[in-house]
Amino acid sequence: MTDYKALVEELRYGAENGCNFDLVERAADAIEELAPLWIRTEDRLPDMDGYDWVLGVVNGGCRNLKYKNAVMEVSYDPEYKEWFIDDLPEARITVSHWMMLPGLPEDMKP
Repeated sequence: MTDYKALVEELRYGAENGCNFDLVERAADAIEELAPLWIRTEDRLPDMDGYDWVLGVVNGGCRNLKYKNAVMEVSYDPEYKEWFIDDLPEARITVSHWMMLPGLPEDMKP
């Protein structure tokens, strides 16, 4: 599996050290766009006010619902230091990784 983060860093290093700067920068930008990176919650939490949503790898549940490494839309409340699922605010969950939601497809943008 390709380590996109390392590849982007290598491309940017090449751009700073004599390679075709514009080409390398465009390639690095394209790779970052195409390869959304999962962020470990141990490394960083999203900067949000509880009303923004991200994709999260969820474990936990509520009532008869149980989640094990489910990819879901979740929100983090920094004041309470808790993760939430919109339709199940009473669910008790942990999130191991998260990433920003992708943007709209080009043909759907206003």
